[in-house]
Amino acid sequence: MAVSGRWTPGMLTNQNTNTYIEPRLLILTDPRIDYNALIESSYVNVPIISLCNTDNSLEYVDCAIPCNNRSKKSLAMIYWLLTREVLTIKGQLKGEQWTELPDLFMHRNLEKKEETKEDENNNEQPEDNDNEPEEGDEVFVDDEEN
Repeated sequence: MAVSGRWTPGMLTNQNTNTYIEPRLLILTDPRIDYNALIESSYVNVPIISLCNTDNSLEYVDCAIPCNNRSKKSLAMIYWLLTREVLTIKGQLKGEQWTELPDLFMHRNLEKKEETKEDENNNEQPEDNDNEPEEGDEVFVDDEEN
């Protein structure tokens, strides 16, 4: 089960909530940001794999993967590698069957891209000749005598 977005306190410890889960493994992108999930999983002895930068604390982390966890491209590459290795270990992937690109693991807001394309299309207008004065513009003529 993948939990994305905001961590709800009590997901691992409070059995009375609708969000209660019993994971066998917890993979954290940043132990500093996901501190609540890290602490809560230590209470119930869930093993933790964490992508750690040089400034992260390794307290309660069982397996640290050293990487740049601030960059979107770096995270996409790490999750691409993890996915490929898990599929290989499960036997679902043999040899060079993996044709997925790492950029498929990057989050892209397609709605925002569509909105920007529409805005660009709406902003494109035929070019006007800026040298000609429009109606209501003041025109100054400098008459110099020779």
